[in-house]
Amino acid sequence: MPETLDQNLISRERLLQQAYVDHTNLSGVTTQSFPELIGTELNPERRRNLLSQLDRPDFPSLAKMLVDDLNSENSGGFGSLGIHQRLMLDQLQECVQLMPTLRD
Repeated sequence: MPETLDQNLISRERLLQQAYVDHTNLSGVTTQSFPELIGTELNPERRRNLLSQLDRPDFPSLAKMLVDDLNSENSGGFGSLGIHQRLMLDQLQECVQLMPTLRD
């Protein structure tokens, strides 16, 4: 019997990979992992699932992730997610810069 755990089997990357295999959304990921997912490549369903559960905006790359979501199919538009109302001014400005139609 081994005396130590194989770190490759219990690494964050491995566990996240397994959660992605088991779930199409983020059901297999704890909310404590969400900050690490901001700015990573997520499919539209996982991205929206993550954005819909964020309760604070203090993440780099959040504006780009939001605009990517707004440009994706089935987006509810700006204001459809709670995080939209929590954005800081500089993030709002970045969103408008990335997606000028938000001014309209």
